[in-house]
Amino acid sequence: MREAIMLAFLKGGFDGTSLSDLEAATGLGRRSLYNTFGDKQAMFSQALTDFEGVAVSENLAPLLRPEAGLSAIADMLNRLLGQSKTPEGRLGCLFCNTARETVANEPPIRTQVAAYFARVESAFKAVLDRAQATGELDPGRDTAGLAAFFLGVVVGLSVMGRAQLGEPTLSAVIDEAL
Repeated sequence: MREAIMLAFLKGGFDGTSLSDLEAATGLGRRSLYNTFGDKQAMFSQALTDFEGVAVSENLAPLLRPEAGLSAIADMLNRLLGQSKTPEGRLGCLFCNTARETVANEPPIRTQVAAYFARVESAFKAVLDRAQATGELDPGRDTAGLAAFFLGVVVGLSVMGRAQLGEPTLSAVIDEAL
């Protein structure tokens, strides 16, 4: 049921997903939705939490391995490319989509979005620091700047994937980033 709510918000965003859409997605009536999940913003916040769990296990996992090197970054970006070919993957990232919505101005949602982006950036930085320590990355490179750059690449790929710009464009971005 929570997955259905997450997918409904991924498709329509907060503003574009009505309670009727959530009823249709879950098969629950409005009262049952409220009693089970709380108000629409609470449902949305839970959808963000659920999306983060999926995104971490499917996409961020290669970066979180203690031995992850630069190839883990390539693996992650190529995994995103592969997902952009699926119907769900073409919907983009719920956090990236949310960042442009008015609901992102609500303190609890803004905090969730910022924390997720910080988590992704931190994972990139850890890999880049490790790559520097092992000699895989030039010691003169600014790993904090590179981590922010790769976060931007991930956000860009998500937006471009949702816009269905296609594999050649997304591949070109990945190739240049790597």
